[in-house]
Amino acid sequence: MKTVLVKIEGELKPGDMLIVSHEHPRGGRGNARFDVPPEIDRIVTVNGHKTVETTKTTMREAISRLVTEANKWDGFKAVQRNDNEFVVQCSDAVDVVKFFNYSTGGQKVTIEELG
Repeated sequence: MKTVLVKIEGELKPGDMLIVSHEHPRGGRGNARFDVPPEIDRIVTVNGHKTVETTKTTMREAISRLVTEANKWDGFKAVQRNDNEFVVQCSDAVDVVKFFNYSTGGQKVTIEELG
């Protein structure tokens, strides 16, 4: 059983893309991909005063979506550890799997093997 810790550091900007993928030597590949959406402006009325709020995607949301995608892989289980980390565990049958990462922004993505 192989377990890896995926850690993503840095600021997310609209248009950035984060990808964590795995590959098995006998064939088989899976990708967990997250595209950072554009910032959304909305008008909020508080006590009769209208203000514009801009909502940005947080790293917590990005990790949550990557975990959701990684859980679709057959034989894998992903769990969010904190705001910028998640753990992926493989079943016994896919012990020789390799993990890769990719980021189009200035984020630093590290994959550490835990066991």
